[in-house]
Amino acid sequence: MKLTGKARQKFEKWCCDRINLLTNQYDFRITKWNKNLMFYNHYWGKLPESMQFGVYVDFADSVGIYIEIMPYEGKSYYWLINDNEMYSGDTKTRPEARTEAIEKFNEIYNKR
Repeated sequence: MKLTGKARQKFEKWCCDRINLLTNQYDFRITKWNKNLMFYNHYWGKLPESMQFGVYVDFADSVGIYIEIMPYEGKSYYWLINDNEMYSGDTKTRPEARTEAIEKFNEIYNKR
């Protein structure tokens, strides 16, 4: 579950703009952007996918793309993305639904 291309660049900037923790612990010659990117690169991959998904959803909300994951008849999970069009999918597990939804979000955002 990763973003690529323009979506990744915008997400990193969006995420780093929100990181204020620990930035003063790095060398003062490093710009704030680089400090935040270092923090992001160090910690992002260590977060569980469920936590990463929550941050991705907040980012998607900020750019006007809305992502939902819902149980479907107790057997599977349904994901829905609402941009100017609706996109959806059906998977067996919640992690699969999260991954598919983020992949579709990535595709939609990179086409903008």
